[in-house]
Amino acid sequence: MILKAKLEGRAVAKGEFNDAVACSAACSSGAMKFGDINEKESPISKLIKDDRAYHLLDAVGTKPNVVYQVKVRNNKNS
Repeated sequence: MILKAKLEGRAVAKGEFNDAVACSAACSSGAMKFGDINEKESPISKLIKDDRAYHLLDAVGTKPNVVYQVKVRNNKNS
């Protein structure tokens, strides 16, 4: 779908990105997500705005496309 949009010389339409890429489809835990960050209401766009989101080596100007989330740890001993 994305290649089709490029060949037609148009922007990718809303909903043309999907989660069916090989790496995210193979991840049974759902830890890997894929989507269009430019689509403001997409699930991936909401994950990027989360306080836990960060870019690896962003400080050195690499401009990465991959976003990671800090692992949630429960350090309280109950």
